[in-house]
This record gives sequence, structure tokens and C-alpha cells, in this order.
Amino acid sequence: MTQQKKLLEEQYDLCIVGGGISGLSAAFHAHIADVNFVLIEASCKFGGAIQTEIINDQDKQFVIERGPNSLAIGPNITKLIADLNADTPEPIKLETINSNPIAKNKLIFDGKKLVNVTNPIDFLFSDFLSWSTKVNIFADIFRKPNHRITPKEESIEQFFSRLFGQEFADKLIWPILSGIYAGNIAQLSLESVFPKIAEAERKHGSLIRGLLKGSRTGASKRQITSFRFGLSDLVKSIVNSLPSDRLALNTEVHDISINTDNQTCTISLSCGQVINAKKIILATPAYISAQMLRNHDSEITNKLNSIEYAPIISVNFWLSKNQFKPDLISIIKESFGFLSSRNASKLLGVIFNSSSFPIHAPEDKFGFTCFIGGANYPELMKLSDQEISDLLKAELCKVLNLEKVELAIKGLTRWTQAIPQYNLGHKALIESIEKELPPNVILIGNYLGGISLEDCVKTGRESI
Repeated sequence: MTQQKKLLEEQYDLCIVGGGISGLSAAFHAHIADVNFVLIEASCKFGGAIQTEIINDQDKQFVIERGPNSLAIGPNITKLIADLNADTPEPIKLETINSNPIAKNKLIFDGKKLVNVTNPIDFLFSDFLSWSTKVNIFADIFRKPNHRITPKEESIEQFFSRLFGQEFADKLIWPILSGIYAGNIAQLSLESVFPKIAEAERKHGSLIRGLLKGSRTGASKRQITSFRFGLSDLVKSIVNSLPSDRLALNTEVHDISINTDNQTCTISLSCGQVINAKKIILATPAYISAQMLRNHDSEITNKLNSIEYAPIISVNFWLSKNQFKPDLISIIKESFGFLSSRNASKLLGVIFNSSSFPIHAPEDKFGFTCFIGGANYPELMKLSDQEISDLLKAELCKVLNLEKVELAIKGLTRWTQAIPQYNLGHKALIESIEKELPPNVILIGNYLGGISLEDCVKTGRESI
């Protein structure tokens, strides 16, 4: 009896569609809560954007991540790991690896040089920002509460340029948001992306004063973490903890019919099979959820389809250490990576993977991941693989001040719809969608409550 045939024979309490980290989290918490569930995934493997690859190089292993590169571990992932390891035999327990504390520096390329912005005091007294911008920063400290009525919703660019000037937004905020969302700061909503920052300024009048007071509450800095063989270890651990007869790969949902009278869902699969569930969780991107709900409510479908996703090209590559002078080697070893200020480079940024996780790379090589494209440079998605390689070499020479770069590309992944954009109006849009949904249909995923893996695990747990 095939797995798909068996799905037809049961009435489920819960059907989870989508086997990324959000859906896996929901499935895991449904399992430990003894809920009769099934998890359906359209592709041939679980994990979604988490795509780890192990490359062997002269008997040495090199770990590359084609999607997320690491995670900032918070209480939800901490609890998940503890639960996964509770009943797991010692040899196959999930082994976390904290990032190398030496590689703590955060760099920004301003078009001329790499600037260390790890310590705000250091870069405020450097030539990274002009004196007029520095005056704006210090002036913010002395602003009185309620000094002005702020707009109900601002873009991130509007907010920071209003407080500190356009240069601050271009040189500092642009790269930060490119690194997180690959997004356009003129479109991203401050209220949706940085709600605590918006609240700090509203409450205290001064953003800096509000953040300083907020820092006294004892909020801890999250540890950057991976696993012995990359982030896919987390995916494998969750999948191994679930009953195999509750998991269906290569199974695409064609349509969902919702009976609002008896609150049941009929899920039609593309192969013609049908299953029924009392509740359904859609742990899929907004545009895929829209497709599955198209026959239920056209307004919800249109709203889900209006959520934009930034395209990204992720390039994993090696550089032999003998290409670099000792001072540059030290900079790389002591840094997490670099991001690019507005118009400074066509690279959104580069992560120094082997600096954070030396165990993931051969000793004689540096391992990097570069991100190209995003909401600001979508035209770069049309470049051929060779053109991307040429662009990468030219930009690295400029950023690292090298005459020539010899690199070995080990992975090039085109994500046409990579990161959801929390653009202006996003919060109101999501609230309206959730208000119109039937009570037995739940949406989860990184376009709702945050794009981090920690956020995804949290929404998966809370959906049960």
C-alpha cells in the first residue's frame, strides 16, 4: 500500500501543508500533543529554504548553505532542540555549534573601504558619517517626548532620514535591511519590521534615549548558531522524530474546499486523491497559499498575492587563503561578513562562513556566501552564471582591495521569490486576511510574524 493511498483511508484532525521549518515545527508540536495529523509537502524533501550541501574536498568536508546560513537561537528553538534531544540516543543527538566568538565584527562597505560598525561609539567618531549626521544623532538624545506628532505609518527610510538625515539611512540602514530582507527601505514598513523602534520613539520622543532605556530591561543578545553538519541537521532531527506514516512527500495540494457549516476541510491532491481534516494549517508562502484558497475566497487570494517577495541569488564559493595578505586574513577571521551601503556595490553582502564556523571549511580555504539581487537590484537575476562569476570577482576586488581574485564557486542558487517584504500596509493587510479566514484555517510562515527561523518555529508551535 502506497503512502498516498493510506492518506485516503483516514479522517485527520489536522492537515499541515508545507514542509518548511514552520510546517515542521507545527507537525512536531502536534505530534507531542498527540494530535492526529498529516504533513503534506509538494517537493521531494522537507526543509523548504533550508538547503545544506556537504562537499568533499581532498578528504575534507565543506558545508555550504544555499538558503539560511545560521540562526539566532532564541527560546523557541532552544526548547525545540531540548525536546528533540530528550528521547534521542547519544550518538545522534542534535549537536549545536555556536559561532566563533573571534568572528564578531560587522563590516559595511561604503564604496571606498570596509568600516567596522560593531561598536557604535567607534564608528560615530570615525569618518564613516559626516559631521552633520553626527549632530543629528546627538540632537536626538535631547529631543523632548511628544516633540512632534509622527505619522501613523512610515517607511524605514522616512523614519531614519527624518531623525538622522538621508546619509544615515543610505550608509547604515540600507545595508542592514539589505542583509535581512534584501528589501527597499523606501517601501519597508517601520511598524512591521521594527515595531520596538517605532514604539521607543513614540514613547520617549528620542529614539536613542528610548533604546537605552529599553536595554536596561535585560533583553539578552541571541547566540548565532548552526549544527555539526549545517542547518539541515535540525530538519532531519524533526523529521526523524515524527511517525513516517504521517509524512507525505511529492504530494501537491490542488484545491481546498472548506465547509463552514460543520467546519471541515476537504483537501484535493493533484493526483486525484482526497483527504479530510477538521483543521488545516497552510505553512506555505503567501502566493502558494493564495493558489490553494482560490476557490474559497477571491478577496483573501488577492490579498495574499499582493505580498511581494524579493528575488535573491545565493553564491557559495571558496577562496584560498594564500591569495590574501596577513592583515586582510585577520580582518576576515575576525568578522561575520560585510554589507554594502547604498550604491556602494552590486553585492548585497557577503557572509564569512568559515570565520563563524571554522569546522565547516577546510583549513587552507575561506568559505563565503554572497547575496546578489534583492528588491533593489532585481535586474541582476537575469545574469548568466558566468556573468555572476565575473561580477563577483570584480566586486570582491573592489571591496577587498585586491588586484585579482581566484575563486571556486561551489553553489549558485536562484531564489526568484526568496524573502517576503513587510512593505507599507503589511500589518493591516495581514490582520484583514486573518480576520476573514474561517476558524479552522490557519496561516503560518515567514510572511506573517517575522522572517527568522526562530519566528517560524514560534508560529508553528503557537498554531497547535
